[in-house]
Amino acid sequence: MTTQTDTKTVLEVYDPAMCCSTGVCGPDVDDEIVDFANDVKWLKTQGVEVKRYNLGQEPEQFKMSCRF
Repeated sequence: MTTQTDTKTVLEVYDPAMCCSTGVCGPDVDDEIVDFANDVKWLKTQGVEVKRYNLGQEPEQFKMSCRF
């Protein structure tokens, strides 16, 4: 008897303090953040669950990630 186990890839991203995860707010657009936001969209279309945490908005997640 063969048992198949479904697995799901989960990627957790810990962003620095910024106003949004798109990189398009503020006077200067950060092309690297825009590219990464597009990469995250693509990963989601491939079935990857992506959780993003922003230091400025979710500092508690950063504290929890340091606990082993």
